[in-house]
Amino acid sequence: MVRQAISMNELLTSVQDKSIVMIGESTHGTHEFYKVRAEITKELISEYGFSIVAIEGDWPDTFRINRFVKHLSNDTATQALSDFKRFPLWMWRNKVMVDFINWLHEFNKNLSIKTGVFGIDLYGINNAFGNILEILNTMNPEAANLAKQRYSCLGLRDFDSDQYAKDTYQALKDCEDEVIRQLLDIKKFINDQNNVYDDEDCLLNLHLSAQNIAAAEAYYRNLYQPGVSTWNIRDGHMMKCLNILMENERKKLKRPPKVIVWAHNSHVGDASADHRQTQHEITLGEIAKEHFEERVALIGMMTSSGSVTAADNWGDPAKYFYLNQAHPDSHAAYLARLNKGNFIAQTNTEGFQTLRLERAVGVIYRPETEIRSHYFNSSLAKRFDWLIYLEKTSALKPLDNISTWKPNLDKAMDTYPIGL
Repeated sequence: MVRQAISMNELLTSVQDKSIVMIGESTHGTHEFYKVRAEITKELISEYGFSIVAIEGDWPDTFRINRFVKHLSNDTATQALSDFKRFPLWMWRNKVMVDFINWLHEFNKNLSIKTGVFGIDLYGINNAFGNILEILNTMNPEAANLAKQRYSCLGLRDFDSDQYAKDTYQALKDCEDEVIRQLLDIKKFINDQNNVYDDEDCLLNLHLSAQNIAAAEAYYRNLYQPGVSTWNIRDGHMMKCLNILMENERKKLKRPPKVIVWAHNSHVGDASADHRQTQHEITLGEIAKEHFEERVALIGMMTSSGSVTAADNWGDPAKYFYLNQAHPDSHAAYLARLNKGNFIAQTNTEGFQTLRLERAVGVIYRPETEIRSHYFNSSLAKRFDWLIYLEKTSALKPLDNISTWKPNLDKAMDTYPIGL
C-alpha cells in the first residue's frame, strides 16, 4: 500500500536543496499538470532560490520568453510566445504559460540576477540559424559570413528535416563536419569575447543556438539509420544544454545554481525502470541522476480520467479528447482504487514498486489503439522520487483560436479542481 500522502509544503521542503528538480507530466495537454507545475515552480523560485527554468521547448523559440521575463524586451507575455509557430502550438501557447511568465516578469523586476526560462529541445533549427547570423553580424561580420557558408550545407532557414534525413540515409549528403567546426569556432569566439562583451545572455544564445543546430543535424542524420537511437541524441542534448546553462549561471551567482525542468514523464522518469532499458535508451532524468546523484529530484504527474488536448497525427490541429478510463492493470487505476482523491506521495513504498502499466500521452492521442500506442510497463518506485496523482483532469485550452478544439457537448464538461 502507498504510505500516507504528503502535503505540497512537505514536497517543497524535501526538494529545496536539490540542484535539479524535474517535474514531469503523463500528457502534454492537461490543464492541471501545467497549473500545478507552475505553482511548484513559483515557490521554488521565490522561496528557495531556483534561478533557471528549463522547458521541453526549442531553444530559439523559448529565448524570446527569457528576454521578456528578464525585462530585455518590450513584448507582452503573449507576444513573448509568438516565436512558437510550429506544431504543437498549444504545448506552450496557452493561458497557464501566459500567467506564469507574467508572474516571473513581475518577480524579476527589481532583481539584479533574474530567473530565466530556456528551451532545451532540439527541433528549432531554422530559428537557431537566424539567431547565430544576427548575433555574429553585429559582433563579427567576417565570422557571420563563415557561419553562413558552413550552414549553407543544411539550407540555412530553409532546412528540410525529412529530406536531410533521407539524403544522409542514402549517403547523398552529410553536413556533420561543417556543423561541428562551426560549433567549435563559436565556442572559441565566446571564450575570446568574455572580457569584451557583458551581455551574457547574448553569448549564451549564440552558444546554445550552435549546440541546437549540431544536435538537430545529428538527430536527423541518424533518423533512418538502423541501430542508432535518436531518442538518446535528443535527451543527451537536453543534458548538455542543462550543463551549459548551469555553468553560465554558476559564474553569475558565484555558487552552484538550482534548476527546474519541465518535461514529459517520458524524459523525466528513469529509463532503467521501463521499456526503454530493453531498447538501450536513456532519459534526461536518468542521465541527470548519474551525474548529480542525490542532488536530483524526479517528480512525475499522473491522472486516471478526464480530458486532454492532443492531435490525431503529427502536424494536425489540436483537438479536445476524452481520455479512456485508465486500464485496470495500470498504475493510475491502482491509485484510483485507493480512493484517496488527489494526492502527493513518495514512491519508495511497496505499492509503487510493483510492475504495472504506465500511460504516456504526448502530443498525439490514439484512444482506439491506446494499449498499443500509449502504455508500457514500469515501476514507479524506480522511475520517480515523488508522484503527484490527480484523479480527474481537464484538457489544456490553447491560446490560439483553434476551431477544432471543443468539448463534445454530448458529454459532461470538465471542471475538476486541483485540490492538493
